[in-house]
Amino acid sequence: MPSYVITGASRGLGFEFVRQLSQNPENVVIGLVRNRAAADSKVQAQGLKNVHIVEVDYTDLPSLKKAAEKVKDLTGGGLDYLINNAAQVSYISSHKSLVDLYAILVLELKILSRDSNMEPNNSDDDFSTMEKDLRDSFDINVIGVIKTINAFLPLIKKGTVKKVITISSGMADLDLINDLEVDVSAPYTISKGAVNIAMAKYNAVFKKEGILFLSISPGVVATERASEVSEEEKQAFGALAAKFATYAPDFKRPLTPEESVKAVLSVVHKASVQAGDRWWLWLPIDKVNITMESVKVSVKLLPFKNVQEAIIAARKDWSDTIDFNTTHHTRDEISAMVPEENGLRHVKPSFYSTRLSHWLELIASTQGVSAWHVIEIPRYLAKELASLYLTWCSGRGLGDDTREELKSMFPKTTTTGVKIDDIFQGDKWFLRVDYCSAKDSEAGHSVVESLDDLIDRLYTSMRAIRAIADILEEDPHEKPKVFLIPFNTAMDRSRECRVFCPPHKNRVSAISQYRWTEPFTFRDAEPAQQEAQDIYSAACVIHSQILEHAERKTDVETRKSIQDDGFTFDVLKPASGDIQLVEINPFGAMSGCGSCLFQWIRDAKLLYGLKEQVELRFAV
Repeated sequence: MPSYVITGASRGLGFEFVRQLSQNPENVVIGLVRNRAAADSKVQAQGLKNVHIVEVDYTDLPSLKKAAEKVKDLTGGGLDYLINNAAQVSYISSHKSLVDLYAILVLELKILSRDSNMEPNNSDDDFSTMEKDLRDSFDINVIGVIKTINAFLPLIKKGTVKKVITISSGMADLDLINDLEVDVSAPYTISKGAVNIAMAKYNAVFKKEGILFLSISPGVVATERASEVSEEEKQAFGALAAKFATYAPDFKRPLTPEESVKAVLSVVHKASVQAGDRWWLWLPIDKVNITMESVKVSVKLLPFKNVQEAIIAARKDWSDTIDFNTTHHTRDEISAMVPEENGLRHVKPSFYSTRLSHWLELIASTQGVSAWHVIEIPRYLAKELASLYLTWCSGRGLGDDTREELKSMFPKTTTTGVKIDDIFQGDKWFLRVDYCSAKDSEAGHSVVESLDDLIDRLYTSMRAIRAIADILEEDPHEKPKVFLIPFNTAMDRSRECRVFCPPHKNRVSAISQYRWTEPFTFRDAEPAQQEAQDIYSAACVIHSQILEHAERKTDVETRKSIQDDGFTFDVLKPASGDIQLVEINPFGAMSGCGSCLFQWIRDAKLLYGLKEQVELRFAV
């Protein structure tokens, strides 16, 4: 069970981390707070079940070590994720520059002393308030983080995931400060810059042990603190927003805590030492879900006539296209473009890791499906269906006697004991086997409403029969499975996309429309760009969910395969509602997975993640 410790967990982003992580009942979520009673009340009011609150003083190392001992008892000895979120945001300097702050302090001294002849100077008395503001920021934002890491590092070393995250700020980006002349909130910003360096130093020491240290900016977020600002602070923020508009024209509003935390967790779950992820990422405001990768994202709209010409040329030659949707390349072809190094090996990937059995729970959750049925086919029946496929290919149909015999051989219940007769009482189902759908059956993707429909889909589908035969060959004892999933009326293949996730990169490298032989649903270029970016944003979130699901639910072979071999997954962008996961497929030029609007060899460096960019392709 993944374990998380979040500091500063009583409000704002910290509590949102707790809330989102606790939605998975298998997570162990521990919030560190200054006031346990208040935090406990908030947790209870929200009905969060798997959350533990521990009181702590972030400036006191013994207090932090005592908290670590409590966490050790809760997790059984290790810790997967430490999220340093607690921070000091000064009310004194948040909207002031260093010069403004000093002038205000001098003015306060004048008022207190009633000395109208007093001039600004650099005396210790004049500087004391500013010094305290700086020290308070450093005590929590730098020294407090280092003490927290010191206390919890022994648990991180014993954890499975081994990730230490510090929530930083884009305000600590030197280029941003200079380019936009961001002069406010100096003590906070200086401390965040310092903690970024601390994280880099930790990463330099521990990356060889497989521990990732990562600073990440959550963007500009409308937290409770943001709602408590004065009019003067609001004016200062307005001026900053106006400056930022020149840097990010699409910026329209701050993110909600839910949006920000969702994006941050997506990055956190995907990042790894093995993938060479950096110790510092900052997520630009408003586009946080789109620019969460440290790579450039581009959208390429291809004229469909170019694709159509390639299809026509291939048909004339009675061949497959060489420019699009290529498969089954040789090892020599791909090795010439992508050398075998850093653990990468070019082999024909196994289909095992893409089995629906591994992923159905996740797929169903993205589609809003809560119930489905699994039927285990006896091996003798599976062999009979395979022989009937050959009969059907010869042009002979299924006789009534043979059909009745097949129905009598069919299991009477599902794997959970539901009677087969009860399944077909007016409900509409979509049929799949473990490795694929039966879309090439005589009836195609049509609805399954009876046992007769189910049998027809199976024995007239070369894909399904081949997949069943693979199961029979892989394991002499395993029974092939048939899955009945509620029929999704929104499943429009023209709105599907294929997402490419290369080996050892832990990120998305490219996205193409799935049905590449037709124009995509975009009507013109301008909305297409934004819609494509939305697809990429959602694909990154689903990619993160796939990795998390693999960590929690799948076996060692599957987890190793998706890391070492990579994978692709197909998503559906319905006309309305959230993007849905459809299925997971193998990755690679030597696989049978079609590259859609890409070409496995020509686009190899892009698809295999060797370019610092992500490209989305659609034909319009």
